[in-house]
Amino acid sequence: MGLEVIDYLATTGKSPIHTANTSYKVLFTIINITLLIITKSPYFPYLILLLLLIIMLINRVPLFKIIPFLFYPIFFSGLFVLGLGHNFQTAFWVIIKTVAIATSMLLLVATTPIYNLFSILSKFLPKFITDSLFFTYRSFFIFHKLISNLLLTIKLKGGTGRFSVFKNLKNAGGAIAITFIKALDAAERMKEVFYIRGYQIGNIKLEKEKKTIWNLYPVFLSIFSIALYFLV
Repeated sequence: MGLEVIDYLATTGKSPIHTANTSYKVLFTIINITLLIITKSPYFPYLILLLLLIIMLINRVPLFKIIPFLFYPIFFSGLFVLGLGHNFQTAFWVIIKTVAIATSMLLLVATTPIYNLFSILSKFLPKFITDSLFFTYRSFFIFHKLISNLLLTIKLKGGTGRFSVFKNLKNAGGAIAITFIKALDAAERMKEVFYIRGYQIGNIKLEKEKKTIWNLYPVFLSIFSIALYFLV
């Protein structure tokens, strides 16, 4: 499971939360994360996590593809609470709080195409920074595809061995070097394509989002989260 899974879910989904305006979804995420950070309630993190999971189920976001990403916050928050020496109840509450924050972010990126998020960032950051982030995002998938194909080729040709440490290191070094050269070449060609199409710093045009009734969806969810915060 990698970022390409999240990207696929975000760009192919047609559910209400997918079609809602990006600004409102970002607002919903910020509100959730802020409330989760400041809350002292023993119940609020559990309720927000339940709400987020219900939203995913209703909008057909496959949980079995999202859950593996939650192992990282569970692991690191677990190490954190072990170091602090909290009792089990408090430790579990902190872990759930962390998982709820991570789930809020996952819901956002799994239902929002990344270029829409870049369009939001472009309102607050210099144009060349958002352009750099955009190119980095595209280059990641180029590099990922190249390294995957190369590793598969090495395995099929017997380039790895269970007990051949030197052979494995030698072939891995060669694979990294070849992939780096190919990735640079691919990135250079991508840059040339953009320049041929008239690209200049700060003029990447993104399609304007349509106004739909579902734009109110994350607004109502935000109000509901705030109401939960004050009620519990």
